[in-house]
Amino acid sequence: MLKRILAFALFLVMAALAVPLTAAAADIKWEFDNNTGILIGKAPGQIPSFPSLGVKDKKKIIEVYLEDGVTSIGRATFGECTEILYVRIPASVKSLGVSAFNFCQSMVAADLPEGLTEIPAYCFYYCLMLNNLRIPSGVTAIKQEAFYRNRSMSRIFIPASVTEIHSTAFNRCENLVICCPAGSYAETFADEQGFRVVTMTEEEAKTQFPPSGYTIDLNRTGTDVDVPDVSSEPATTSAFEQKLSEGLPPWVFFAAGGGAVVIAALVVVIVIQGKKKKKTEE
Repeated sequence: MLKRILAFALFLVMAALAVPLTAAAADIKWEFDNNTGILIGKAPGQIPSFPSLGVKDKKKIIEVYLEDGVTSIGRATFGECTEILYVRIPASVKSLGVSAFNFCQSMVAADLPEGLTEIPAYCFYYCLMLNNLRIPSGVTAIKQEAFYRNRSMSRIFIPASVTEIHSTAFNRCENLVICCPAGSYAETFADEQGFRVVTMTEEEAKTQFPPSGYTIDLNRTGTDVDVPDVSSEPATTSAFEQKLSEGLPPWVFFAAGGGAVVIAALVVVIVIQGKKKKKTEE
């Protein structure tokens, strides 16, 4: 009996020692260069919720390079890192946490990996500079206020795999055009929420929404960053404009084109009538 008790006690001690070792091995390590503002997440492993990032002042982080082998980004990982321009998210990342990038006000681009299945709540909340985003195939849900007040976002592609979009997912995105396959849930959502819609296939989206082209120079020595132009124009502007025009009502073109002619004619008539009235009074 005593031997069984001792064996069980030994098992409990070994189990207690093994748990923290396993947890520590699962979390990635961080390296931060104070001179360049580059933060490197060392693989393999996952990023836990509310990580310290190894940086006292998160506003000093300019770019983040996550190595291949990082599997997940935890809750509020880069929350309120207001100076971050870009985070390299490797293909090995399969999940993003709630508020993962909220208040990253300077982030200009995000290249999302194909393995994602959800854009969680508040993920890109108040990312004021983010634009031209393609949601990867395989994502099924976009949660509440995921892209709240992304005022620079003019275009986003949502694939047919998405079957759930919270009604507040794109709140305060006043200039947004939702691009999606015809007949998809995203098209129905856009119509119901009053967003402009451009239908395109997922193959067309890969051309219209190419990777941002943003690369992080791990060899640079200062904080000066050569930021590529990743802001606004689609790869083939004319093709996008043609598709956009297909979804606009006729009065838009009247206002933009023929409407200008009518307005000019009305001005001429008003001027002539004014001269006639003046002569009559004289």
